[in-house]
Order: sequence, then C-alpha cells, then structure tokens
Amino acid sequence: MKSQCDRVWKLSADFINVHKYAKNVGKCDHVEGERNEMGCVRYCRGVQNSGTDEPILWAKEKLLRMDPVNRCYSYSIIDGNMGIEGYVAKFKVYNMTDGNCVVEWSFEADPSKYYGEEEFIRFISFRLEEMIQGLDETSAAEE
Repeated sequence: MKSQCDRVWKLSADFINVHKYAKNVGKCDHVEGERNEMGCVRYCRGVQNSGTDEPILWAKEKLLRMDPVNRCYSYSIIDGNMGIEGYVAKFKVYNMTDGNCVVEWSFEADPSKYYGEEEFIRFISFRLEEMIQGLDETSAAEE
C-alpha cells in the first residue's frame, strides 16, 4: 500500500464504519456493545449487483479483540445469510521502512454450505482484497 500506516489504521480501526472504504459493503450499523470496543457488534449489508436478482449478502460481526498499540484486531461472523460457520478474521497493519504499510487480513472458517472449499476461499479472498484496495484508496484520498 502506498498510504501511511497511521491513516490506514485510523480508518480500519473504526470497526463500525467499514462501509467508508469497503465497496462491497453498502451499509454498516452499530448493533450492540460499546462502539469499537471488544464485544461490540456491527450489522453489515452488501450492495445489490445491478441487473441481478441475487440476494443481498449480510452479516453480523462481533469485535473479539482490538489492539491499537500493535495496530491489529480480530472479529467473527456471528450471524448472516452466507452460510459461513466458524469465521474468525485477523487484521493487522505493518509499518514498512519506506514509509508505506502492509495490511495482513487472514481468516479461518468452515466452508460455506453454499460453496465448495475452493470457491469459498476465492469468494472470501476476493472480498478481503477488495476491502484492502478500498482502504488504500480511501486513505490516500484523505492525505
């Protein structure tokens, strides 16, 4: 990423406002718990692809850990219509010596009942890559 880590972290650590940089998230609402604190829950609703009648994807996600000193957090999907079980994601921002940063966004999950394992990994990986790209673009626009 070409964006500065402080800007990327500030944007990404606002757990409730993922829709500010994630093009695939149309809306995100604070559902319960202290905002951006461990245990808070967000409701994320996807965007409708024009010209299709596919259902809009949604998920309730719970913040499991937030560590601003090490610029990392983790969260899980606790409900949704994607058929995902046991999803836990870890997000971390690393500062590079050239002033840029690297985002590591990993996940563990049982394959969805709607997808085979390879298709599921492609689906989630594509979504995460989209979100990382959105983080970079949005962070750069704020510089």
